[in-house]
Amino acid sequence: MVTATVFFGLAAIFGHGSYTHGNVSSGAFVLTLIGFGVLTLGGWLGGAVVYVHGMRVLNLVKEPSTRASAPVPHPEKEMAEGS
Repeated sequence: MVTATVFFGLAAIFGHGSYTHGNVSSGAFVLTLIGFGVLTLGGWLGGAVVYVHGMRVLNLVKEPSTRASAPVPHPEKEMAEGS
């Protein structure tokens, strides 16, 4: 999320000159698209960590965060839920 904020900040800095003239520069537009992509990826991974794996919710302290990239339920989650 910090990376997305950096890209949006850079887009604002580099695009300000064109913005004051009523234009959108291609560089600022590309930086905004990259920021949006990084923001979307961060939201997806964060949602997978919390809603799919239950990290910091189901008391799965030792579950590795790398499982967030494949958002499918695991036996540890089912055991923690009591299913």
